[in-house]
Amino acid sequence: MRLFGFPEVFIQWVEECVTTPTFSVCINGSAHGFFKGARGLRQGDPMSPYLFMLVMEVLYMTLQQLIEQKTAFRYHWRCAELSLFQLGFAYDLLLFCKAHGPSIVVFQGGLELFATLSGLHVNPAKRQLIISKAARYDCTQFLATLGFQEGQLSVKYLRLSLISSRLPLANCRPLLDKIDSRIQGVIKEIEKRLRNFLWKGVTGRVTRKLHGPKFAIRRMKEDLE
Repeated sequence: MRLFGFPEVFIQWVEECVTTPTFSVCINGSAHGFFKGARGLRQGDPMSPYLFMLVMEVLYMTLQQLIEQKTAFRYHWRCAELSLFQLGFAYDLLLFCKAHGPSIVVFQGGLELFATLSGLHVNPAKRQLIISKAARYDCTQFLATLGFQEGQLSVKYLRLSLISSRLPLANCRPLLDKIDSRIQGVIKEIEKRLRNFLWKGVTGRVTRKLHGPKFAIRRMKEDLE
């Protein structure tokens, strides 16, 4: 944080928040503890996303330095114009490069160096390597180098498929269905409240609560009679 230019007072505040958290355990409805946190803040802490972004910036600079040193690194062909190799969102990280042995080695070395500096390691259950069909013959070697599992397209992220072409309606259908179900739930709740406003049940019988202009109420009462 000092290298990023943060004020010393702010750095001390963050250090205090990271090094002093305690937790309690609820047993049979009663809280017991407190226990000192062994790994600082948890993922759900309000400060966690901001600190994560700073840490990912450190990873970016680590990889950037290795890429500049290793001239054999090759960008993914869709990312070469922007020199793009890393994207992060929330707590997820995407790395891009050409299906090329030296480029894979750069990523592997960068992740190892980053783990040494920060103590953060890639989750073994979630790390995947997705490779194009044209480079299938090198897939086994790349998987062994990185220690990743092989992933398949299309990858779903935030319930949408990650594809380079235009997203077809079929790929958006799960998200649209979920949005539609939420809208239908809101509509039902509005209808329920309107129904209760006009017709209110009282002690087992229904009492008509008619709201509107007097002439409309009079007309409706005449029709009911």
